[in-house]
Amino acid sequence: MIVLVATIAACGGATTSGAPLDSTEDLNSPGESIPSEESSRPSFPFDGTEFELTTDEKTQIIASQLFCPFCSTNVRLNEVQDVPLAEEMRRSIHQLILEGTSKDDIIQFFVERYGVSILYVEDLGLEINVTAHQWWWEFEYLDADGKGTRITIADELRIPLNRTIQLNLTSADVVHSFWVPQLAGKIDAVPERTNGLWFKVEKTGTFLGQCATLCGISHDLHRLQVVVLEQLEYDAWVANYVESSLPNAPTPVPTPTPPPQSSPGY
Repeated sequence: MIVLVATIAACGGATTSGAPLDSTEDLNSPGESIPSEESSRPSFPFDGTEFELTTDEKTQIIASQLFCPFCSTNVRLNEVQDVPLAEEMRRSIHQLILEGTSKDDIIQFFVERYGVSILYVEDLGLEINVTAHQWWWEFEYLDADGKGTRITIADELRIPLNRTIQLNLTSADVVHSFWVPQLAGKIDAVPERTNGLWFKVEKTGTFLGQCATLCGISHDLHRLQVVVLEQLEYDAWVANYVESSLPNAPTPVPTPTPPPQSSPGY
């Protein structure tokens, strides 16, 4: 974040095209003062619809436009090739929004500064829907097209090594927060809303996680673990799980125990 913001400052507070970054400009339209997060939640028009969004939600929308400018706002964030760069860009977007920089200026700066070509990869990684419950976690592994569900498990998330992981988080009841300290930052799971989290793990092992938002009487028990496997181990686990879950999978027939043989004369 420091590098990116410093780049803007070094340009005299201007975008790469020379247009000034007006600190009083709202994300909705030029010339309007942006209200503080504490006093109100300013509306943020997008695609002709008004939403009441927080700064984090505005950041998500702008990041989606940057990472996939020609897609809808439901862009898969795992299309970003350089995850550390993407995180840095998101933090910078967040800061620029707080400073009142317009959405168009933010997008223009980052697209011209870094170029669109670095933002796409052929491998879209692994997409998993995460639903928080009181007090357990539900993980649904999606097909390659992001539609069908292949695997549904609880409380233990198994992922392959060195693959981009996309988590789509929501909640079935109250606000929770997904947090695995050794892997990624925490992110809220909110009812009737989906938040995205993506990361890549470069070492195998088991990593413990916890809900980081007070979510009821058994909050302390709302835990999870992430098991990172070598790709071959992960593929074997998936194949075994899918095969055992097939409706027409053959049921093993127990071998009958032969009756004891009687001795002659009895």
